[in-house]
Amino acid sequence: MDIATIPIELVHAILVIAAQDYVAECRPWALSLALLNHSVAHFLRPILFYSVIVDERNAPYFATPGPSDSVLSLTRHLSIIPDVNLDVGTVILARWKPTVGSFCSLIGLFCPIS
Repeated sequence: MDIATIPIELVHAILVIAAQDYVAECRPWALSLALLNHSVAHFLRPILFYSVIVDERNAPYFATPGPSDSVLSLTRHLSIIPDVNLDVGTVILARWKPTVGSFCSLIGLFCPIS
């Protein structure tokens, strides 16, 4: 069988299943796979951005409109850690549009743990 004759739908299904299995263990591999081409990236973005952790380093990225809009639209599990400024965390939460099955972790953001 010639590899070029494999239906593209089957190739996409294999890539998606592989990414789902390995994204937690080897995220750089899944990210590299998404860089192959636009169509592969389209299938893998929801897997890569399913869970997003916002910390003090990436909070400004998520707080400003722009490229982060597409990331937040794909995010189903949003975690904001305590180091994030309360105002910035509030802005990020206002920009996130959760869908059915989404959840958010706000450990220490609104009620700091002593």
